[in-house]
Amino acid sequence: MLKLFFTYLIGTGIVVPMNEKNDDRELYVLYVIKKETSEVFAYENAYEEEILEYIDTNTFEYNEAIRYIDGKLVYPEDLTKNK
Repeated sequence: MLKLFFTYLIGTGIVVPMNEKNDDRELYVLYVIKKETSEVFAYENAYEEEILEYIDTNTFEYNEAIRYIDGKLVYPEDLTKNK
């Protein structure tokens, strides 16, 4: 469901591909409007997984270690638990 909403945000221009890559991963700009003040924030150089986390939690945070595996967000600490 997160991926579907991600695609919707691209279609509406809230997420914009930068047509650039870092470590072979696509980079995006995420535009967020703060409800209380109508201020617009642009989070540049965001990975898809960071935007998926924003969709899921409504909080944006740069974290290049997040991965989207088998339909869910996986955090680095989750990967080390099974070792």
